Amino acid sequence: MAWALLLWAGLAFAFAPTLRGGLEHLTHEPWTRATLIFPVLAYLAARKQGPSMPSRVGWLLVAVGVAIQLVSIAGGFVPVGRLGFVLAAIGLCRGAGWCSLPAALLLVFLIPLPHAIHDLGSPWLEGGLAQAAAALAGGLGFDVVHGRDVLATGAATLHLADHDGGLGLLVLFAGLAWFDWQCDPQRSLRGLLRMGLVCLLAAGAVQLASLTLAAISLAQAGVEAAGRARSILDGVPWIMIWTSGIVLAWKHRRSDGSTGRDPIAVGVAP
Repeated sequence: MAWALLLWAGLAFAFAPTLRGGLEHLTHEPWTRATLIFPVLAYLAARKQGPSMPSRVGWLLVAVGVAIQLVSIAGGFVPVGRLGFVLAAIGLCRGAGWCSLPAALLLVFLIPLPHAIHDLGSPWLEGGLAQAAAALAGGLGFDVVHGRDVLATGAATLHLADHDGGLGLLVLFAGLAWFDWQCDPQRSLRGLLRMGLVCLLAAGAVQLASLTLAAISLAQAGVEAAGRARSILDGVPWIMIWTSGIVLAWKHRRSDGSTGRDPIAVGVAP
């Protein structure tokens, strides 16, 4: 256990600039906080499956991750170091034999979806969802209008961002589907596809509900209306991801009555 903690501490120290930038990103873009559930889920999946055979390729991934970190700092692209950190973390898990590769891949979802990918569906996705949210709010008696990238009332306007289209939320729900499949003893392709469809629908429903709640809050007027609406739109999705992840973790904890061997407590396999 002490040796494992030392390895993780060393990894954190090596990637300190990237981790510091990541914390700032979490502060300025609250929707990215949903990604933090995935180290927890990766640990739970590894604990359920038990340790695996150590892989020399894992240590190679650690080296590649560190190289990406160094290049990103030298080139002034510190956010790229997040990819290096995730590769190194996956490599450490595999090199030490703490978990299988599929379980370690849950750490990929630590990386927020880049804005360049969000832009592929912007402003059409957020505009379409805003239209539906305005219609739902109107049906409840709240006078809200929508534009291409805004929700507005007579007194306040909420400008929508590219991530309000829900693509990032969809990816994170896909990560929950991957975790569910990892913990399923049968691991059938049909089960993965079925859970993937459920998560697709859940992502759309959560994003639409968030926009509708934001529209209703906007209709309450007041000088803080736009701020309240933005807080709702930024906060509800990541809270729902955390809630769904905890529910899935509890579901699989109860499924077989066991928790398996602790992949960290066993230390590094010889």
